[in-house]
Amino acid sequence: MAISKITSIVSSSDMTGKYTLDVGNDTTKFDAFIVENEYQILIDMLGANLYNTYADDQEDEAWKSLLAGEQFTDIEDNIRNWQGLKNMLVPYHYSQWILLNEFHQSVTSMFEPDNKNSVKISSSKRKAESNNAYNIFIIEWYNVFDYMYAAYDVDNDVYTDFFDYFRHKQFKGLFVRKTI
Repeated sequence: MAISKITSIVSSSDMTGKYTLDVGNDTTKFDAFIVENEYQILIDMLGANLYNTYADDQEDEAWKSLLAGEQFTDIEDNIRNWQGLKNMLVPYHYSQWILLNEFHQSVTSMFEPDNKNSVKISSSKRKAESNNAYNIFIIEWYNVFDYMYAAYDVDNDVYTDFFDYFRHKQFKGLFVRKTI
């Protein structure tokens, strides 16, 4: 039996605002980077059981809500907004991309090296920028648990597995940062 895979959630067109990547007209390298890395981060975040449930049925309303975000009431009766996995993964991919690639800075933007009127960005500046984006991702990761707990049937085996997985990963250090 072939393993189903969730279609990439983020693409180069989602990298806007403070996460803009000036890669010119050729976005294939960045999109390939996402395709290569997104599967593993989703498995790490959701656990294999929940990932496979959604991979088998990407039209599921629960998956669409998890992906796009929605308003929910948490366990303390506070109304909160879940921004969705897509918005959560943008800073993650940004942080990984700039950490692993060399960039130059010009007066107007940061971009891959190909401009004679630019200077190379130091690795410490790239790491700081990457860590800032990564920290936003980690903060939102904890919101996943709150959202899932409030929005889904906690007695359903798939979600019970997710909560157990989350607690296990939380104490084991789910996202130990890889450094260059």
